[in-house]
Amino acid sequence: MNIYLDESRLNFSSLNKEDIYEIIVKVNSENKVIIRIYNQEREFESIEQAVLEGQDFYIDTADSRGYLLEILENVSSYLVKMITAIENLVESFRIGEEGEATKQFLEIVDGLGWLLDMATNQQHYIKQNQIIETEVVLTIKHYEEILVKIVEAWEKVDFVLIADLLEYELIPWFEEYKEWSSHLQKGLSVDASSRKQRAFQN
Repeated sequence: MNIYLDESRLNFSSLNKEDIYEIIVKVNSENKVIIRIYNQEREFESIEQAVLEGQDFYIDTADSRGYLLEILENVSSYLVKMITAIENLVESFRIGEEGEATKQFLEIVDGLGWLLDMATNQQHYIKQNQIIETEVVLTIKHYEEILVKIVEAWEKVDFVLIADLLEYELIPWFEEYKEWSSHLQKGLSVDASSRKQRAFQN
């Protein structure tokens, strides 16, 4: 079985837990993150899963800061769209258009889950790569608590409570997420510029 890290073949006669750990350490030491693990047929969620397949596989990485910046830009753009969608959803609930509101709600459910995944992944990258956060703090647990409340209200068919939760809890959290993303983007951009300048001077 051949393993390729960014197209370079890794030399392992067999792959055990220590070898997998060695690959991860190598990626982290180069300030990179693993963005894709795949073979000719499918993608994998982990190196361990790819090893179990028993076929050649590939690991693609990206610069951790650049990758995080790209994700932050995508999330910031998506948050603007989500806030607008939720404001429209709240309006539909408020004026009694439950049928239209239900349709709108179901359309944003996947987006709510995607944003939770993105926020969790971003904080994981920050901790993994020892990136210093700004004074703005993003509390993912609070978002999870809001989602639980919304689900409970949905199960009780309490449209008034759903509208209140969306307007007074979810939208403010999205605004916090936007502010956190903006501050982090600025910090990462400044840091990247500083590192380029130091590299040029050396």
